[in-house]
Amino acid sequence: MLYESGGRQYVVDIAHDLVVRDQRAQGAALAGDRLYKSAPGKPGTVNVVDPRSGRATASHDLGVDCVPSELQVSGSLVYWSCASRDAAGVYDTVTHRDYPAPVSRVLLGDRFLAAREASGDLRLTALRPDGSTGDLGTVTGLKPPTDDDGRGTTWSLDPAAGKLAWVGTDDTVHVTAPQQAVSPPVVTHSAVPAASAGGWKAAWWLSKPAASWKVTLVRRSTGETVRTWTGEDTRGTVRVEWDGTSASGDPVPAGGYTWRLSAAPADGSGDDVAASGTLRVTAG
Repeated sequence: MLYESGGRQYVVDIAHDLVVRDQRAQGAALAGDRLYKSAPGKPGTVNVVDPRSGRATASHDLGVDCVPSELQVSGSLVYWSCASRDAAGVYDTVTHRDYPAPVSRVLLGDRFLAAREASGDLRLTALRPDGSTGDLGTVTGLKPPTDDDGRGTTWSLDPAAGKLAWVGTDDTVHVTAPQQAVSPPVVTHSAVPAASAGGWKAAWWLSKPAASWKVTLVRRSTGETVRTWTGEDTRGTVRVEWDGTSASGDPVPAGGYTWRLSAAPADGSGDDVAASGTLRVTAG
């Protein structure tokens, strides 16, 4: 979680109640285990860093001559705003396409943009992969916000699942999916040890809920599946604990193994999540 207070920003590991990064307030957005942040000395540059180590993993050139004061991320899309220069847009880090966007009162969704207009209505705009945009309609009848634009209080969205929520004038909460095409789930972060000496705890965080999941552990030298774990209806986290034994209860031989994760999206949209990696068992 990215939290801001007193001119500082904090990246908080809410699973362990731990602050993993402390930095001055700036244009920044957290997406899984990637922290997107403006580069003050390089206008138009957004760096991607590991929030724990601070190590840069990528850099993107927005093609503008200002330092964004606000950033939002959804998949490959980055919303940026330079309010002091009255400039803003959405940049696709994969296709390098640019989309127009309002300077303020905006939330970036799964290939769509929601913007609160002066009238109080929400204007929804599709951001298509070919670089074009489309009108997804207008949401009316929102409860007037007590703050500037109501983001996070009277209206919000899930940037990974394509869902928009808002509070009506009668205090009824509405949830809708502005467009039919949504992105498939992905593993946004993982904590998977590369070695085991009789005990192994692994966790994977998904970008959205899964209807079912499976993790298999395969011995590389023989291709034999030694353990399989399954589960259903996870809100977004898959966890596995292993005591180093096979399905029959016997300790497995030391050596190299491969783990494979698959998870089916709960909304039935897109391909299953697929991830894999290696594990070395050092004691049988």
